[in-house]
Amino acid sequence: MFKKEDEAMQIHADAPMPEAAFAPESFAVQLRFELDQTDIPLARLQALQEGGVLPLQDRDGALSVRILAGQRAIATGQIVSVGDSYAVLIESVLREG
Repeated sequence: MFKKEDEAMQIHADAPMPEAAFAPESFAVQLRFELDQTDIPLARLQALQEGGVLPLQDRDGALSVRILAGQRAIATGQIVSVGDSYAVLIESVLREG
């Protein structure tokens, strides 16, 4: 009995893997970048108007960011300057576990 099962498993293990139903590089995933939250007095919020400025809190000179795919946080990082533009330096990748 075990011999037949072993043979069946061997045949299955040697069978070619079916091609993926899709190629991951052909799909785009929309990412959202969220700055850390901050608290402001209600009076300041009520006085908010166009042209107003709300300062962002930094951590040792760096602006923290959460990276989301859909509603799920997938990484954290900080905003960095790269030449004439900005990017996010990944500090940690969040994995389910």
